[in-house]
Amino acid sequence: MSDKKKSGNKKPQKTVVYDSLVQGALDGLTGDALFNHVKTVLPEVKNKAVIKAGISALQDPKLTDRIVLDSLYDLAIQRRLAGIATVSETKSSQDVEANTSDATTTEKKRRKKAA
Repeated sequence: MSDKKKSGNKKPQKTVVYDSLVQGALDGLTGDALFNHVKTVLPEVKNKAVIKAGISALQDPKLTDRIVLDSLYDLAIQRRLAGIATVSETKSSQDVEANTSDATTTEKKRRKKAA
């Protein structure tokens, strides 16, 4: 028997993320406060799941409050850009390290040739 069948009437994680995100936005939470609200409901939630839930909520025709939609949009964009910045910073530091080690290797080869 699979884990999904064993869980009974437990909601899927996507639904829990979506519901907590929308409920937090309806309660007036925005930005980091909204993300922290989702994290308290589902501590193991990934950034990607929050972004997807925010985009899904924007497509929900039942949500018509502009303030709620703005806060969901802002959170989705903020989280997406935070993920990009982290990846690009990591790549930049790896590039610097690679260039430094290449320069050191080249310098060692030059010294060896000269000797």
